[in-house]
Amino acid sequence: MPVRKTFAAALAASLAKVCLVAMLLAGSPSAEAGIYKCKLGSSTTYQETPCEKHAVSERLDNGNSPVGLVGCFDMVGMPDDQRFNIRVDATGPGKYTMVLGDKEKSPVQLTAATPEDIRMLSDGLHMHAISGLKWVVPGSTDKKPIGVYTIKDKTGDNAVYGFFFLANGIMKREPCHS
Repeated sequence: MPVRKTFAAALAASLAKVCLVAMLLAGSPSAEAGIYKCKLGSSTTYQETPCEKHAVSERLDNGNSPVGLVGCFDMVGMPDDQRFNIRVDATGPGKYTMVLGDKEKSPVQLTAATPEDIRMLSDGLHMHAISGLKWVVPGSTDKKPIGVYTIKDKTGDNAVYGFFFLANGIMKREPCHS
């Protein structure tokens, strides 16, 4: 006896195909992913998605920026009196700066981490680093990959990892206060 598909079964199969295509598209890099400087009133933000409709928008990269590393971050698990945070700004195509701490200080220049830097961080900390921005200390011969990196965490998800002189660890995104 031939099996006939009911309308409900055919609809369910079609919906499953649509959901699969949507999931595949959601996992692919967006053509709009990049670094955007957004001005709305007296507030300026840097983000990796296009600015809100009413903001003045300026794209600062050429589409090959380390995604997920522009913004403000706090080191996870630090006591309030030892709070450690950073702000990473895109200042132009392939150009980045980082400010350490809450107070406005002179920003330090960052450069894209090399494959050697990423390998060194991965091997030294037994984790999988993907990309990063390295702090280049003028005049230093120290080869440590000081900076901020995208890594795969224990669950396989992307996370931000800060590797600094006295504080290292997972960092969480927070709103910037500028």
